[in-house]
Amino acid sequence: MLPQITNRTNGQETRYILSRYIVATDPVLDKNTNTTHIIIFSTRSLRALLVSPSVWNSISSTNIETLDKNILEVLLAAKIIVSPEDNELEIILQRNRAAIASSQTLYECLQPTALCQLGCDYCGQSHRPDTLSHNDQDTVVERIAGRLRQGSYTTLEIGWFGGEPLLGMNAIRRLTPLLQNASSLQQCKYRARVVTNGLRLSKDIATELVCDLGVDEIEVTLDGPADSHDARRHTKGGKPTFARIFENVEWIVKSSQLPVNVTIRCNVDRRNADSVSRLIDQLADLESQDRMSLYFAPIHSWGNDADALCLSREEYAHLEMEWLSHAYFRRFSPPLMPGPKPIVCMAVNPHAELIDPFGNVFNCTEAPMVPAYGEINFYSRGTVRIPEESPHAVRLGAFLDDIAKGRFDCASCPMLPVCGGACPKQWNDGHIPCPSAKLNIKDRLILAWAFSRIDHDTHST
Repeated sequence: MLPQITNRTNGQETRYILSRYIVATDPVLDKNTNTTHIIIFSTRSLRALLVSPSVWNSISSTNIETLDKNILEVLLAAKIIVSPEDNELEIILQRNRAAIASSQTLYECLQPTALCQLGCDYCGQSHRPDTLSHNDQDTVVERIAGRLRQGSYTTLEIGWFGGEPLLGMNAIRRLTPLLQNASSLQQCKYRARVVTNGLRLSKDIATELVCDLGVDEIEVTLDGPADSHDARRHTKGGKPTFARIFENVEWIVKSSQLPVNVTIRCNVDRRNADSVSRLIDQLADLESQDRMSLYFAPIHSWGNDADALCLSREEYAHLEMEWLSHAYFRRFSPPLMPGPKPIVCMAVNPHAELIDPFGNVFNCTEAPMVPAYGEINFYSRGTVRIPEESPHAVRLGAFLDDIAKGRFDCASCPMLPVCGGACPKQWNDGHIPCPSAKLNIKDRLILAWAFSRIDHDTHST
């Protein structure tokens, strides 16, 4: 049972309980002041408070009378303590549903081709030289234009995804002006992002994407420095790819003429975990941290047995703290503290969908082109021409209802407001997709506090 806090003011009794959506660190010694603090973080309000052990002892027990009224008001405002009448889970789920309902962005993730040059052993997709046909392209444009007319959107966002989308440049070139025109007719802003392996991201292609095709964000995957990356992200013929990809990234981040954000993703398992810090160093040596961000992602099952080489959740969470700290000291700005996640993914968002190279429609980016999901993919919601609801897709879309019913372990987890429940598909596949932050959030809090002290001391000297 959650501890209750009683505050007696003017003879009246007001009762509070400690929120279930908070995280508190162990005592932390501030060597500058020789005082000990506890950091409390509310995942509902995203506020962190530094309190003394005595205050923490009071709010985590029934000794509210030891607290000053002003302290109590701060704790209430930060949602660290709440009224027992508050149904916190329902408040969070209602917030999430409201965010979905009020979304003014139509997100269309398009796979222009089913082809990819790489032979990554952890990829669950099956690649073939098929491209979205002209007829299907025209139907896609009509579909998106219709959705824009029917909704109250301010933005059309396109995500070019693969396979390897840059192998479908002809489709991107043909579709972009048509989509931009459809967006313009509804007075909507148009923006696009591309997730690419980076092999074809040459100077000319990058310039065309940004300057002519409306792309303002590019994500490239590098699984470590050359030795680690090339051992797993080689071509289907076994040839190395790191050198060319890195050269392409270097040109982009050092090019002042390209207004584009570059994100580096590093997929991690047991085989490359010890090389991540070297990748951070190699990227930092480009001295373009203001143009580039990076994040790390644990490899998991993708309709295959890729999880056989995965780090345990505990191992990954521990190593991630080393990488985050190292990235910070190499002048990157890694996302230490999680932000709100009211819309967990497109599975729960009717304003988002994925269309594969064959015109099939999905509500999950990990579902298309995966043989494990059947010759007729059981996650498919039909095609752009003939809609057909899938029980599996419906199951993903009911994720918030499933949380409310206690089908998954999210309801009482303090991370729910900032992870949104993580991945509906993995939960439904029988996996536990909880983010690493669930296991290292206390370390993240301490690290964020320490970094803020470092920044303060640096600016003060």
